[in-house]
Amino acid sequence: EGPGTLFVHYGEEHWNDADGLTLLPKIVEESGRYKPELVTMSGDKDNDGTVEQLSRWKQIMSPYDRLGVPVYPAVGNHDRKSPPGLPPGTAGLLTPGVQGELANYKQVFADRPYPFGDAAPYAGAGFSQRTRPADDPAGASSHYFVDYESVRVIFLDNSCWGLADCDASQTPAFPDSQGNRGQLEYLVRNGAEATRAGKQVFVVMHMPTRDPRDQSYIDATTFNHVMGKGLNPTQAPDNAGFEQAAEQAGVDGVLVGHIKGQFVYKGRGGVPYY
Repeated sequence: EGPGTLFVHYGEEHWNDADGLTLLPKIVEESGRYKPELVTMSGDKDNDGTVEQLSRWKQIMSPYDRLGVPVYPAVGNHDRKSPPGLPPGTAGLLTPGVQGELANYKQVFADRPYPFGDAAPYAGAGFSQRTRPADDPAGASSHYFVDYESVRVIFLDNSCWGLADCDASQTPAFPDSQGNRGQLEYLVRNGAEATRAGKQVFVVMHMPTRDPRDQSYIDATTFNHVMGKGLNPTQAPDNAGFEQAAEQAGVDGVLVGHIKGQFVYKGRGGVPYY
């Protein structure tokens, strides 16, 4: 009831974890009571990106639709379908150059409002109305941005354990109609445009650039839980590259997941990462 605009953000939904069907529907119900203007999510809806798992997530989120609350998610590594024989969520980490599939993701969420899906965009008064371009490919988008009142939220896809690795499997594909060759250029162009227009700019993506936890207390399988996870030097530059692009674009905050817990750190230029 106070001043400002109410947004809800969370991630790591993992409805098929042991406690997922106990906790996640309660989160949806409780957050929906406050009628937020937007709900954004930083990815990992399920375990392995099958049609069945993604569809069940969509069903759990359906109370937001009945309330008229817009929902916009990002892609997590567990939202891609892993190749046969690989543990879910590990494609790209254990198999550099071989990424998880997005075909199921694009199919299941194609009916969501544009710019995430192909359906008519949300018609709320606060949204800047954007017509879906004629050349927009069919299926859900893996990166996109949303304008609501004085805020632009930019969604990026680093679910391949790096932004550069994901660029080759994006919808829409790169180079795009703006001339962007990858997601960092997409961020700088669209973030800086919004900053110049006086908007606040937030980025939603799955994997953080840093891990603020005390590493000595962490299980070895979750050490340094960032883009590349410190195991593939070819992906490590994405962390510094993203922080540089976020500063250049005038980003006001980055909303991430992947690390299970609640942490805040400051990146390059003093940009906060939640």
